[in-house]
Amino acid sequence: MIKLFNLDLHISVIEDFKYIINELYGDNISITDWSISNMSWVFKKPLTNVEIINQHSWKNINDELINKFFHKYYDFLSQFDGFIVTHTPVFCLLYEKFNKPIILINSCRYEQPFSWTNDIYKWNNLNIKLKNMWDKNQLTVISNNKADKEYLKHGTGIDSILIPSLCLYTKLKYNPKNDICLIYNNNNVNIPENTKLKHKTSVLRNNYTWEELYSFKGIIHMPYEVSTMSIFEQYSANIPLFFPSKALLKNLIIHRNYYFQSRYNKIHKLNNDYHPNLSLALHGDSWIDFWIDNADYYDNNMKYIIYFNNFEELNFLINTCDFNMISNNMKQHNMERVDDSLKKWKNIIEKIFTMI
Repeated sequence: MIKLFNLDLHISVIEDFKYIINELYGDNISITDWSISNMSWVFKKPLTNVEIINQHSWKNINDELINKFFHKYYDFLSQFDGFIVTHTPVFCLLYEKFNKPIILINSCRYEQPFSWTNDIYKWNNLNIKLKNMWDKNQLTVISNNKADKEYLKHGTGIDSILIPSLCLYTKLKYNPKNDICLIYNNNNVNIPENTKLKHKTSVLRNNYTWEELYSFKGIIHMPYEVSTMSIFEQYSANIPLFFPSKALLKNLIIHRNYYFQSRYNKIHKLNNDYHPNLSLALHGDSWIDFWIDNADYYDNNMKYIIYFNNFEELNFLINTCDFNMISNNMKQHNMERVDDSLKKWKNIIEKIFTMI
């Protein structure tokens, strides 16, 4: 049996990986997952009590804390054959000294928390260490979205493997029980409700289930990010999804008070210090095109998404679209996505470990 370890700040990325590995190898690969996410309750997992690096301290990560963590957990971690890093990539540094395989699933801006703390020295040091581990084949990097794949490549020189997330762990599919389309995230944009279009907060209680969410006729997104696990979940469930066109979204970001969290350094109102190779993604004249053009919901991996250029067109579409046909088309495409993902993951795992 191959034994892998994960320390996780984000509940969904590791669950996606665990589901895929179980589909491929069953009990032949075991994954020990320590969650330090306050959302761990979603998967009925306890919040792990971790010393030194935890939900309170990780943003202050430095060489001293990394060394303390290494010595504290050396005996425990030495029993594993390799490590899974999900959220966030800086956790690769916790396992470097074990000289065992590290699989990084790159799903967010790789440099956090250093773009939050404005520590360009640690950011550049992370670039160097990730590239060194990658060059000596200790580190295998999979990006679950095109934007972060390109961002990581510009920042570190690492050309990661693109495998979009599947998020099949919900084990549920589209099951419309009413004629309402749901506005999942309006993002400070005033989309008027009507008999067929309702805001999520109007019709769903807190802590709603996936089953409840998937019972709506369609879901409208005003996205706040280039890639989210909830979008992967909904797409894989074959739910008809509506998104603003590229032109509309870019216009809203430029001319409206529209929140879009691609540049972490700007969210935290820090200065413009960053690796010079990342200017295309972070500079004030180019960042919108970089992120929007590489967003999941404009990529061919997510065929059959419906785009609207204005909110009048959105209302027209939800009254005229053939939702069943769209969902069926998504279902066929999702079969191809699953097959492609499993093949790629199998190839990666069996290059790293000798499977019996």
